[in-house]
Amino acid sequence: MERFLTFKETKKVVKTIIKSGRVPFIWGPPGIGKSTIGRDIATEMNLALYPLDAPLFQSIDYQAPVPNHETKRVEIYKNGFLPEKGPALILIEDLPHAKPYQQIPIMQMVLDRRIGYMNFADDVYFIATGNREEDLAGTNPLPSPLLNRMIHINMAADFDEWEVWAKSEEIHEDIIGFLKAFPAEFSKLPEEGKKAFPTPRSWHMFSDCLKNISSEDEVRVLAEGTVGGATAGMFMAYRKYLKEIDPVDIIEREKIPIENARDKMFATIQSVTGLLKKKGEKYIKQYKDGITKFFSWL
Repeated sequence: MERFLTFKETKKVVKTIIKSGRVPFIWGPPGIGKSTIGRDIATEMNLALYPLDAPLFQSIDYQAPVPNHETKRVEIYKNGFLPEKGPALILIEDLPHAKPYQQIPIMQMVLDRRIGYMNFADDVYFIATGNREEDLAGTNPLPSPLLNRMIHINMAADFDEWEVWAKSEEIHEDIIGFLKAFPAEFSKLPEEGKKAFPTPRSWHMFSDCLKNISSEDEVRVLAEGTVGGATAGMFMAYRKYLKEIDPVDIIEREKIPIENARDKMFATIQSVTGLLKKKGEKYIKQYKDGITKFFSWL
């Protein structure tokens, strides 16, 4: 069974890999911060960062043959947008989106630390990122020699880590509160035929919009456009019924809500069951008294 690492865990492991002279490949769904890890590592290790969007380039973009009319020979000109000497980090983004012919120079880069006549020094490091087939991102298969030369890390979004970051970045309090109540809505895989779906990135976008919204109609429209219709509906219900209710207070501190309105009770049940589903069996055993008290109240 494959293991999925959080943002912090992934960054720590990736640092170890590149310090060992190897190439990590960070796999994961859209919008969870794979590219951010590369940028953070470049900053923390004092490396010049060179993003390389793999689907945008082909072999001739890295170096091109130019005829020399005096010598009657063809000379190879390097385009110079990638560093041959470091300290530097080349962040290879969206590699599975590249066509097979676009993957060839990347394979040579990773296998032999060169592309044609370009040779990369030992202090030039590489990180690759990309989506998986199940992410419905239009990916292409990668050749086995390329896969075998990289160390593969599966990354997943983690709300507890994100919450700390979100508070420091002043993400809208309603979004943080909603996701504490409904952690399953933090990050979901895209669905066929649906354009918007919840990810850490889409919640960040929604937060930026939410700070400038003047009507509830706008809130719903922009929620649907960033995190999708189903999640938007739950968010609107949260703003109306659950904003002042914390499922952690209900279970851990046994603060049972006084409100008995049917629609608010239903929303509270959803919030509590979402928390229990996320926390798992150990948490349920630890707080069985609070859980029993809550369901007795129902």
